[in-house]
Amino acid sequence: MGQKGHFHGEKLQGTHTTVIGDFERVLSYLEPEEWFTSARAGKIENISKNGQPFVRLTLPGEHSVAPQSVIVDVRENRTIQQILIQVEDGDFTTATPKIIKAIRKKLKGMQIIDRTKRDDDDVA
Repeated sequence: MGQKGHFHGEKLQGTHTTVIGDFERVLSYLEPEEWFTSARAGKIENISKNGQPFVRLTLPGEHSVAPQSVIVDVRENRTIQQILIQVEDGDFTTATPKIIKAIRKKLKGMQIIDRTKRDDDDVA
């Protein structure tokens, strides 16, 4: 971590280093985890309508360009950014709860939308 809002480290990929809100604190918290391979911050987009801040987690689709990443959408009042968190061996069952825990710890009170459940995750 360096300048506020910028994520720095060996595990950063891509050209964007700016992360909206305080999400760089979440990434810095997760970086030492063994399953955390890298993070790629997408472009920050402006939204014309004010809205509630949230963090939404989804898993990649079958034909995704980032099949072993948890897709994290971070929304502030008028901006949204997609961040890909690359997970070693696609171990989403380990990574997802730890990402949620980090968000709760570092972004207290942030609404979390967890869309990581898959049909084959159902327990009989």
